[in-house]
Amino acid sequence: MRRMDRSSACRVVIQVPAYVEQPVEEYHVTSKNNIIVDKDTTNWIDFSAKLDAMVKHGEQQELYVSFLDKTYNEYVRIASDAALLEAFSQYWDIRRLPLQVIVHDLEPLEEVLPSTNLETTLVVVCVEPSSAPTHKELDLNKPASWGEEDEIEYVGMDDEKEKYKDFKLDDDVKEVHVATEASKDPLHLPSQGKKLKKCLLHLKHLKLSLLHLMLLKHL
Repeated sequence: MRRMDRSSACRVVIQVPAYVEQPVEEYHVTSKNNIIVDKDTTNWIDFSAKLDAMVKHGEQQELYVSFLDKTYNEYVRIASDAALLEAFSQYWDIRRLPLQVIVHDLEPLEEVLPSTNLETTLVVVCVEPSSAPTHKELDLNKPASWGEEDEIEYVGMDDEKEKYKDFKLDDDVKEVHVATEASKDPLHLPSQGKKLKKCLLHLKHLKLSLLHLMLLKHL
């Protein structure tokens, strides 16, 4: 057995926080262990094997090894020879490398069984995720605010008459009825005709005003 070279020997302080060993559910308190290794001959595979033998853990658990990086002042994981060598280099001046080893559970992998139904397999393969509706599609489904998309059009008195030429008001019926009764009256006097004419003119203005109001309400 080859003796360790004292010029390359380094003490490694391994701190393991409290954890529960699975699947036996055995609780382990926080522990601290010290080992001496030769930094020039130690590789990550051999070093991790020593840690596996030192820290008891289940098959569905793994060891997360890290050291405090002095450059970035944060813990960096060790999972390769390069990372282990960097850790030795940063703490070689004190010949003492502090490591933190955390035992954590592996995420269980879901078992995927092959489908024996060809149609089901084809459906799963052919299904495409529905894309989110675009802004344009959302605008089509959204009702437009009142009056925002209406066209501006000038409407005159002639347009009102043309638009509502087939619309008969109660005033029209009354006007025709009054005129008919006046024409049939044998005692109809000129003064009464003037009054009737004024009334008819007044009714006509009222009708136009009412048509205008209805048009504005329609717009």
